[in-house]
Amino acid sequence: MLNKYSDNVYYSDYGLYDDRPILGYIKGDKYALMVDAGNSEAHARQFLAEVEEKGLPKPDFVVLTHYHWDHTFGLSALDMPSFASEETYELINRAPKEWNNDLFRKYCEEGNIEPFCQEHMAYEYPDFSVIRIALPTITFKEELKIDLGNQPVLFKKQINPHSTDGVIVYAEKERVVFLGDSTSLELKGPDWIKHPDKLQKLYDYLETLDYDTCFHCHFDPIKKANLYDWLKDNF
Repeated sequence: MLNKYSDNVYYSDYGLYDDRPILGYIKGDKYALMVDAGNSEAHARQFLAEVEEKGLPKPDFVVLTHYHWDHTFGLSALDMPSFASEETYELINRAPKEWNNDLFRKYCEEGNIEPFCQEHMAYEYPDFSVIRIALPTITFKEELKIDLGNQPVLFKKQINPHSTDGVIVYAEKERVVFLGDSTSLELKGPDWIKHPDKLQKLYDYLETLDYDTCFHCHFDPIKKANLYDWLKDNF
């Protein structure tokens, strides 16, 4: 379901079994932006259908918060320019280009897919041959600011504990931040690894921004006033 945060900001529900992340929508006077591409073409298409059902303009662009499969495997279904950091581009480009059920088992056996991801991917993909890896079309090194029409949005690559390519998306007029998975632990093999120093740097940066609410892709929205306690309790 597509949830309304404000007249210009919407966000989808997150999934548990399929690990579908929240997808964001930010609308300006001229353009609309989709935040993250989803974990499959089906996920991306469902989001677009829900946008249409709400009577909202179709997104003109999509931005990726990081390279992980659940945020990028839907990109091949999106006929629009896509933004990502240079590092995200390179990491997606390293992903296997061929997929089917036998190859998925092979990738798992070779240790190329973490056990946590294997279960969720198998739930989302009864048939892995439908996966098509698409690369973002516009890249930036550290940050990029775009204007959707009286709606400035900042893409900022920021040190975080989850992934080295993590990008946050800040819509200053709407006073919201889309975090991707940036506050989460790093997944390496079967282990979730804490990086308290990186988490502190992320938190310190977020404290400099003027916002009310942030969206982590696998949790409910969090108020800025509650962020510190939420991080302490969850990470």
